[in-house]
Order: sequence, then C-alpha cells, then structure tokens
Amino acid sequence: SRAWLAYNYQNRFQLTPLSYVPAECASGFSSEQCAEGFVTTAGNTLRIVTVERLGEVFNSQEIQLKYTPRNFVVHKPTNHLVIVEAEHNATTDKKPPPSESETEELNFISRAKAGTGQWASCIRLFDAAQCKTLDVIELEDNEAAMSVSTCIFHERPNETFIIVGTARSLQLTPRKVECG
Repeated sequence: SRAWLAYNYQNRFQLTPLSYVPAECASGFSSEQCAEGFVTTAGNTLRIVTVERLGEVFNSQEIQLKYTPRNFVVHKPTNHLVIVEAEHNATTDKKPPPSESETEELNFISRAKAGTGQWASCIRLFDAAQCKTLDVIELEDNEAAMSVSTCIFHERPNETFIIVGTARSLQLTPRKVECG
C-alpha cells in the first residue's frame, strides 16, 4: 500500500497519494528552514519532507459521505480511515441505505430541517486503497460525533481501540451541551 497525505486546503479536505519511499511512521514538523512539513522514518532513515504546491491535484477520488466530515484517524493495523461525520439541524435516517441507482437521485433532495440543537451523526470505516466504505455506524438521534482517536491499552497491547468524542444536544451559540 502507498502512503497518503491528508490535509485541509481552502476549506476542503484533501487526500493525496504520495509517490515516495514507504514510511513506517510520520509526524508533523516545523522549523525556521521548513515552515510546514513532516518527518518520516523508514528503517534506520529519518527524512524531513515538505510538499510543494499543496493545492495542485496529483490524483483525486471523490467519495460520497452522508454528513459533514468532522474528523478522521488512520487505524494503523489495517490502514483504514475512521471518519466521524455529523450534521447540525438534522435527524438520523433510519431507512436502509439507498441502492446505487437511487444515490444520485437522492443527492438532489434536501433533508427536512430538524431544529437547532438537533444532530445526526455516523462513524464510517473507509478503505482508502480500494476507495470504498466498509461499514457505517449511525449514532442515536441528537448525538454529534466531533472527534476520533485510537488507543492501545496496556492490558491489551495487541488491540487498537477507536475512541469517538460525542456531544448530546450540542447548541452552537451560545455553546452548551446536555452531555459529552
């Protein structure tokens, strides 16, 4: 599998494949000589990488999401993306997912507004290499998924857990929640 660069550019989420030496680990990096870059390791080699012309498209794949993407994390054991999506002023759709032929038609239909402080949300497991959704878990009505992370517990070192931060009855202005 190849490495991917995920970033926000002009208020849009971008996922770009990298044609580069495979990396074992990567992290953000900033210094006087390199304002925006990342550092990677591969074997016993450390590389500092900058990406020129971030806005240019090298390879682009568009995927249809149900709600607005709020955050994502890479599940390292599988290299799948875990994406949390949430939509304000919406309710969870209890209907089964539409067929492929119905999907395009439904893209033009807007949802009825549910009201301030109402949320619809889901957690999506996505295989970026195959560009397909593996699973979608709908959250209860009025629960907004806003953050996601992975965690390995000391007692269970061979398992990677997904942690999702949610809020119930999130009101944006003034900021308040029922719980979360």
